[in-house]
Amino acid sequence: MIDLHCHMLPGIDDGAPDLDTALEMAEIAVGDGITMTACTPHIYPALYANTGAQIMQRVQAFCTQLQEADIPLEVTYGTDIQLVPELVHGLRSGHMPTLHGTRYFLFDPTTIRFPSASRV
Repeated sequence: MIDLHCHMLPGIDDGAPDLDTALEMAEIAVGDGITMTACTPHIYPALYANTGAQIMQRVQAFCTQLQEADIPLEVTYGTDIQLVPELVHGLRSGHMPTLHGTRYFLFDPTTIRFPSASRV
């Protein structure tokens, strides 16, 4: 089974705060039958200033840590992208990585705020 959205990378956003927690999350994922997961930390200006290069570097390091811990979970990269003015440029430039380098990305609309209707 493939999980396309997790916040397992340690210390990069509101997911796993440290490596021990990340490894525990990986063990749970494997126990649930997941064989591959896309680590998709947030990129949100002024809150989580992650970059594509930083995310890919962290994923590579985490792959090594999983191997050292003998946890059979394959990981790849992506990001949890909110609607921000620089979305299109970020995707085109690679600053906001797509899922495993494909043309697909994880869009999280939860931060969209709609004004409430005024009552007359």
